[in-house]
Amino acid sequence: MSRLSTAAPITVLTYAAGSHINALLRDICGHLIAQGATLAGMVQINTMRPGRSHCDMLLEDLGSGERVEISEYRGPEARGCMLDVPQLMVALERAARALANPCDLLVVNKFGKTEVDGGGFRPLISEALSRNIPVLIAVPAASLPSWRQYAGDLAKEFAIEELPGGCGIAAACRYVGLDLAPTASPASSAL
Repeated sequence: MSRLSTAAPITVLTYAAGSHINALLRDICGHLIAQGATLAGMVQINTMRPGRSHCDMLLEDLGSGERVEISEYRGPEARGCMLDVPQLMVALERAARALANPCDLLVVNKFGKTEVDGGGFRPLISEALSRNIPVLIAVPAASLPSWRQYAGDLAKEFAIEELPGGCGIAAACRYVGLDLAPTASPASSAL
């Protein structure tokens, strides 16, 4: 059972292409961990390597800190990124192992093409919800119609452009309803 009080079973951060969603998710996760929350799931890190025209996509396991490279290298002339689906499944397995332990929140870096097509992290989202563990997920604008059909009324959406600016990550967490519920002190639990 989660110690987070959330506005809905699924908190959704919607974003447009080119946004800073990966950094925002890492900041939110860092804040929640610093507050004592136990998280399962993945956040994305994009890295540039010499001689490559596109960034490499890595998923970082929030429990272990291990990273899985999920972009397929297609050579220096490639014009776009290609998802390495077998590596995505490695990341999914790691997140599933972490979700098997008590945790407060499942974090999914993106409802992307693989999820739109019915795969990817969908089973993990369902597992978390069946265990009353809230989910935080980023959904790009292009995936919103498929996301809404999938999630129905279980999700509450927040456009990252509308998050309170200049107030810090703690205020952003409160705004989207990701608050760690206060634990009862021994004296108050005796009442």
